[in-house]
Amino acid sequence: MAGRDLIINEADVPPFTVDEFVDPPSAGLDELTRSRQQPSVLLTARRQTIVFSGRAGELTALQRWQDDPAVRSVWAWHAPGGQGKTRLGQQLGRQSAAAGWRVAVAGHRDAAPADVDAKPLGTPWRWLPAGRRPLLLLVDYAERWPLHDLLRLLHDCRTRAPNVRVLLLARSVNWWPTICAELPRLGYSCGGDGEPQPLPPLADDGLGRRALFETACRRFTEIYQPDMPAAGWPGRWQPPGGLGDEGVYGTILGIHMAALTTVDAYTRQAVPPASVGDVTRYLLDRERAYWARLHGSAPDTVAAAARTVLVACLAGPQSRDDGLGLLKRTRLADDTTGQKLLDAHDRCYPPPSTGTVLEPMYPDRLAEDFIALSLPASPTGEPVTVGGHTDSWTATTLITARRNPDDTLTYVPGPLTARTREQKAPAHATRILVFLGAAAGRHPHVHGWLHTLLTADPALPVHAGGIALAAVAGYTSPTLAETINGLLPEHSLDLDPAAALLAQHLLDHTEGGPEQHARHSSNLATRLANMGRREQALDPAEEAVTIWRRLAEDNPDAYLPNLAMSLSNLGTFLSQLGRREQALALAEEAAGICRRLAEDNLDAYLPNLGLSLSNLGSSLSELGRREQALALAEEAADIYRRLA
Repeated sequence: MAGRDLIINEADVPPFTVDEFVDPPSAGLDELTRSRQQPSVLLTARRQTIVFSGRAGELTALQRWQDDPAVRSVWAWHAPGGQGKTRLGQQLGRQSAAAGWRVAVAGHRDAAPADVDAKPLGTPWRWLPAGRRPLLLLVDYAERWPLHDLLRLLHDCRTRAPNVRVLLLARSVNWWPTICAELPRLGYSCGGDGEPQPLPPLADDGLGRRALFETACRRFTEIYQPDMPAAGWPGRWQPPGGLGDEGVYGTILGIHMAALTTVDAYTRQAVPPASVGDVTRYLLDRERAYWARLHGSAPDTVAAAARTVLVACLAGPQSRDDGLGLLKRTRLADDTTGQKLLDAHDRCYPPPSTGTVLEPMYPDRLAEDFIALSLPASPTGEPVTVGGHTDSWTATTLITARRNPDDTLTYVPGPLTARTREQKAPAHATRILVFLGAAAGRHPHVHGWLHTLLTADPALPVHAGGIALAAVAGYTSPTLAETINGLLPEHSLDLDPAAALLAQHLLDHTEGGPEQHARHSSNLATRLANMGRREQALDPAEEAVTIWRRLAEDNPDAYLPNLAMSLSNLGTFLSQLGRREQALALAEEAAGICRRLAEDNLDAYLPNLGLSLSNLGSSLSELGRREQALALAEEAADIYRRLA
């Protein structure tokens, strides 16, 4: 049952902080103009380069949710990266504070990037003191929170205000049913009738996107005014590629990226991106030019800067000692040169505090694409230069190839992904898998890298946690998915949502016959039920019963045990949904099969008989037939006593 392993120890110091919301001031024109040599800075949410607009309907819905009479409520909103979730949360925070609400922001040590007010490594745990005003708590990047920590946050939040609203902003919501199932026990209701709310694009047609593109271009022309060519600005800007391309123009960040590259290229009298696929490459080329301008244009110097940026994008912010350790582990630097590399990187990507180094490139979309373009076409292929970013060194940070005596290659995790001597995944493994998974969605060649890495260590995503497994589950082959599935525990609060994704992936891509299909259906049903999604578990559970029944008719000796187990599972799900008469019929059939099997082979099937009798007794007890239930419970107890 979902939540059975949730234990909250009040004495534990949680890895998150809760701070008063501070309306981040938008960057002034002078600051933005100084940043145009490094255009990525103009895209970060913190600087609010382009004024927030639209979203009137969404803000009205959120305000109604706040005004609802419920004492405590949680609502999850989701959208792809770059859709404007962070800016929406900031705007709601401003309006709520003006209306008298107390507004707070929760930041997890391993979740939100510094661009959205994450706290530095080593920041002491902080919680706002209790108050009398209603509290709105904003949680960005909620999909990157371990579920134990998210539930701990909600648990701790209950006594902080007379009325509490928690807004969870995330890219995906496969984890939401697990959280939703726990909310009543924690004293919360679910906003939006229990369903997560998708955040739609600001514009989904050519006219709307053209208007947003033109608005962004006008803003960037103000910033680039000092570089204006003598010919002046064009009367109408031409967007790269077609406005119908969802890869760029489907999100507001993509529209802003296209506008920025268009204006930047015009002021430099350079060739603008011809297609949407060239937008990211253009921005990364400009980033590379900035490294050369800041550190020197010698090829070795630029290569070292690029590799340090890559380590930062993959591993995320580190303490100084850990940062030096990563540079040495990847053979990028030694004790003498490591500090110089870190200092040079800090000048290019200043960290939010003096306590950290290796601040990544922002926004995440740019970092993900930089990782993808740094990787060769395949783990076995020769590096092919793509826009000057592909680097064979990148491959060795993730995967190490070892040549066997027969001249074949064996791949093992590289210095950034290898587990420790205690077989623990490195602390940054979650981030690496999350970013590789996001990059694979736009760059097909990253699939091969993920597959090779996970084949080298199938346990890596299990040790890295549910967030990492969910990010990569869809990029595994059936064979690899089977291997990873076999390493998963039967139940884990943090892993269950990802385990369900993996089970669905296995079912969708199964290549075997009906027996394999039945196993995958049964596995999916169990994983969904573990999350509390018992209604959704019924279809695959019934499908498993149907297949096993058909197989058992042709070969009873081989398949009756599977049929009994699937009948028992389906009966349990029905019982939990209150459909007890149907559950009883299935439990009786399962017990009858197990009794017959035990008569023919007592040693092999006695445990199955004990379990089936126990389940049948539970079904009878739920229907008030306690005398019969007692007899079955006694028989089951005798069996377990004999087995013990």
